[in-house]
Amino acid sequence: MYLTRNFEYAFLKARGEFLISMGADDGILPWALEELDQVLTKYPHKFIFTWREVFYKWPDVVGKYTKYTDNYRLKGFLDFQAGRQEVVTYPAKNMFLGCCFEDRDYICYLPQLYHNSGIRREYLSILYKKTGVLWAGVSQDICMAVTIGNIEEELSFINTPLTIAGVSNESVGCQNSIGNEKYWEKTLEKKLKNTFGQGVRIQGFMERFCPVGLGKFISSLFACVMYGHAIGSISDEIIELIDWKMIYLQIGKELDQWDSLYDKKVHRLRYAVSMLGEEVIEWFDKNFYNNILEPCLIKDSEIVGDLEENSKNNIEVNGKAEKVKEDDICDIYKAVLLIERWMNEKGEKTVQKESEDRDG
Repeated sequence: MYLTRNFEYAFLKARGEFLISMGADDGILPWALEELDQVLTKYPHKFIFTWREVFYKWPDVVGKYTKYTDNYRLKGFLDFQAGRQEVVTYPAKNMFLGCCFEDRDYICYLPQLYHNSGIRREYLSILYKKTGVLWAGVSQDICMAVTIGNIEEELSFINTPLTIAGVSNESVGCQNSIGNEKYWEKTLEKKLKNTFGQGVRIQGFMERFCPVGLGKFISSLFACVMYGHAIGSISDEIIELIDWKMIYLQIGKELDQWDSLYDKKVHRLRYAVSMLGEEVIEWFDKNFYNNILEPCLIKDSEIVGDLEENSKNNIEVNGKAEKVKEDDICDIYKAVLLIERWMNEKGEKTVQKESEDRDG
């Protein structure tokens, strides 16, 4: 089964009280389950929780994801006290609108039903009743985030890091970027498949107003917004608030001009614009190219430079950069152990250390 069906099948078969889905390159922190248990007990009537994450980049990452976590291999904030969870509640739609119109990083505060959030098992029936689907759309985690951000009145955020979001060459997003950047290794057919195929589904009509596989985030975000609108979760009023001309320009600015599929991506974007009518395509032809296109020479050294930058062993914890041994962050399990060790040395007991103290 492909990604979405794997997760959906697992959730439907799960017997636990609280459900979290994670990818093979993600991780969970040692204190997470105990902290979650306390929060669930304290807030018995809340169905969805989002939380802080630590971010980890596997050593094999190439392409645009070498810039993930600002070139740090491990990055996050760990300034919290075990057993003293701060749970913040905020209007769901305000956070969604903030993500669309103010700061894209607000997506972290919307539940993606992936490693940044979880739900009580009984919420599945509510979600099916309101939307009919799980993990649908072209970017499944973003689709769930924008959908839940519109069907719920409020959301709750646990201000404690509970999971590690990892990115590797096996990540879907990373796979979609490898074929077009490593232009000398793959055939055009494979590049197109990696970049535009997504490997899971075909875009619906509404989503095609904002094609995916183009930029870094904006194209996927607004394709998911259109998907949410198509299934009735996002209202006409929200869609009318969007300045689509500005969105198309932002997508264009996200494109890498040294991408070997750059020309094809521009044509895909123009086709999406043409679906809006003659007036909009005329605007596109008059304004887009002059604002976006600049001569660009592709150099192998640029890609090699990214790979060399990615080999650094730096981590950033609580805003402070540190150097660690490669063996301490060679995989996500080692990264978890490093975080646990770091917390214990700083005087913040993790679940394991508290257990040892009780047993001793």
